[in-house]
Amino acid sequence: MRILLSIHNTHIQKIKSGHKKFEFRKVEAKKFIGNEILIYATSPISKVVGIAKIRKTHIGTPDKIWKFTKEFSGVNKNFYYQYYDNKNKAIAYEIESFIEFSIPKELSDFGVSHPPQSFIYIK
Repeated sequence: MRILLSIHNTHIQKIKSGHKKFEFRKVEAKKFIGNEILIYATSPISKVVGIAKIRKTHIGTPDKIWKFTKEFSGVNKNFYYQYYDNKNKAIAYEIESFIEFSIPKELSDFGVSHPPQSFIYIK
């Protein structure tokens, strides 16, 4: 089962340029099977813009994950630690590649009616 992630446009640009090779989440998508994540660009684009091929999912403490990912996190240390404030677990999807759709797709193309807060499962 794939997942659809909502990602801010500035982060998507960093993924496309190769400066961001990890996408961070607070909640693990436990039913995620395979290696593809659909990427939904938040407003003003508000469309599914591509697929991230995932090399591996890393799970650990925020400190452990930061040490491993900081070089290609695409965010600064303050942003990262604010995101994981008072959290014991961090999830980092390691992005192998990003395939951008030539024409962004509507959520309805995937049977979805509204953008996910964090992620949703797609069959």
